[in-house]
Amino acid sequence: MKVNHVVRSTAALSAALAIAGCEPPPPAAPAQPPGVPVAEVLVRPVTPFVEFTGALAAVKRVELRPRVAGYIEDVSVPEGRFVEKGQVLFRIDPRVFQAALSGAAARLREAEAGRRWPGPSMRGPNNCSPRRSSPVTA
Repeated sequence: MKVNHVVRSTAALSAALAIAGCEPPPPAAPAQPPGVPVAEVLVRPVTPFVEFTGALAAVKRVELRPRVAGYIEDVSVPEGRFVEKGQVLFRIDPRVFQAALSGAAARLREAEAGRRWPGPSMRGPNNCSPRRSSPVTA
């Protein structure tokens, strides 16, 4: 009667579990919303930009050649900027050119002064200045 005993104990255990499982569950506490970080909205101008990887090549190539020699005193346009035709790019130290201009002006004044006064080649046979002849009266 061992089988009867096993069947009875299994039936009793099943009935006990069925009665225990039929109880209503305890009321659950209301669910709390999850914590979310919040930031204050700032209003400010933003420059949109996009980053690209690549290489750039100029449409036109310009070769700068100096027409005169001298020391660069000032660079008017930074490298990489757009320039217009006829725009001044560099300023050369003017002292060398001012000295050359002053020398040329002095030589010009000297030449003009020599033209007014007769030089040694325009003097007479005795190394004297030519004289004007006086008008002859008859």
